[in-house]
Amino acid sequence: MSSPKCRAGHTGSMTLLSAIMGALMLAGLPAQVSAQQVLVQEPKLPTTAAEYDWGHNLYASSVLTPVSGYGALVRPDSVEPAIRDRTHAWIEQLQAAPVKGLQLDPMGELYVADGQDAMAKQQFADRLATKGLSLDDRGYTLLLATKVFAHPENAERIQTALGYMVQLDAFPAAAIMWKFHARAALGEAYYVTGDGPAVRVQLTKALAMTPDIPFEHRKPVFLESPITMLADVLSGVPGGAARIDSLGKVLLPLATPTAAQVASDSEYFWLGQYWTREFKGTLQLTAHLGQAAPAITAMHWYNTDAPTAVSTAAPGAQAKTLGDGVIRLMEFGEYSCYPCRMALPGMERIRTAAPSNVQVWYVTQTEGSWGATVYSPNDESQHLEHYYVERKHYGMPIALWAGPKDTTQDFGALPRDNPSAEAYPIQATPTFVVTDGKGIVRHISIGYSRQVETLLSSDIQYLIGEAKHQGSTAPASDRTAMAGQ
Repeated sequence: MSSPKCRAGHTGSMTLLSAIMGALMLAGLPAQVSAQQVLVQEPKLPTTAAEYDWGHNLYASSVLTPVSGYGALVRPDSVEPAIRDRTHAWIEQLQAAPVKGLQLDPMGELYVADGQDAMAKQQFADRLATKGLSLDDRGYTLLLATKVFAHPENAERIQTALGYMVQLDAFPAAAIMWKFHARAALGEAYYVTGDGPAVRVQLTKALAMTPDIPFEHRKPVFLESPITMLADVLSGVPGGAARIDSLGKVLLPLATPTAAQVASDSEYFWLGQYWTREFKGTLQLTAHLGQAAPAITAMHWYNTDAPTAVSTAAPGAQAKTLGDGVIRLMEFGEYSCYPCRMALPGMERIRTAAPSNVQVWYVTQTEGSWGATVYSPNDESQHLEHYYVERKHYGMPIALWAGPKDTTQDFGALPRDNPSAEAYPIQATPTFVVTDGKGIVRHISIGYSRQVETLLSSDIQYLIGEAKHQGSTAPASDRTAMAGQ
């Protein structure tokens, strides 16, 4: 017998069918036409510029890989042309009907991706000219325009981006978050293309806004903070470490709410606790720049010999000290982090192109389960080894921390924290750390893109040259030092 829930569902379906049949008869259509046919013949809604723009971003960020007309994945060396062709086709489809309102913003981004800069500027101008547009809507459009034109390697485009930034700067104080995000975006664009002085200008201006940002909006200052990029660049400047230390001391108190704010809403207290803890970790991480790198601790060592030094962090743990004449690029990540896994093919590309005095490492950890099944550390390690080594065929050394599960205060169990991730410490993944042959930290960055991969390759090449000539002591992170400027 059907359950009451099943019977109710059946009754609902019959009621819907009866309604459709009634509508058919009122319209003068033959009643024998099925409801399925009617539903199939419903007009298809047109795809919007925002949907195509989202699709372009998924392809450009490597979340999706274009598929050819024969159903096969496009070869890696043909992905960018395939994305451009697809974007151009989308634009042509969208041009069949007027694009207006909110759709002007993503349409502008699509035009930039297609190389039609003049058309992109027109979309943004039309959006900004909309009658009655709010301050936030104008701020969003100018921020987006700044971001999509922020290509420092293209003189005309970066000047366009800076022009939009000038417009944002003229906005009242209420638009401060749009200004902050735009400055941070410019700083990141200059960072991945290696313009150290411009990074310092843009990110210093962004962080200088912090006291004027309402407390509840200060999250981007303290979580995945731009100060990491700024510290990486300043590490190549005389007195740079002291400047970052001073800036950190100015910013850290701004992560604490006032007593009046806490009295008004306890959420302020918890935000302050969280931001303070995370920002202290960021400052600890950046303090390693120019200093000896902490050892890497793990239980399992794939594609490399296990170190002989025993660690007291957990039974079976061993520690790998650096400074053995090998230049290292280390990615810190974990299996559940999609960007971490997305970066690994790029790390393999760097590894296979590097000489023998360069190693690319993946430093990772168990998480307590594999899929929905809880496993012991050793059993989970076998799954991870199979995935990274046998399935993906990564040849890079992998240091896997498989911490024992410690009892929590609510009688649960969690894997013991990875001492390597605590020593650096890792605030977000993937995090990349580059050390020279002496084991000195020369570069730290957070987040992955193909531009970051290029930057990391450039850092490696600089350190290779430095090791050969031993004539320069400037950290690889300062691109102006590399260029002799």
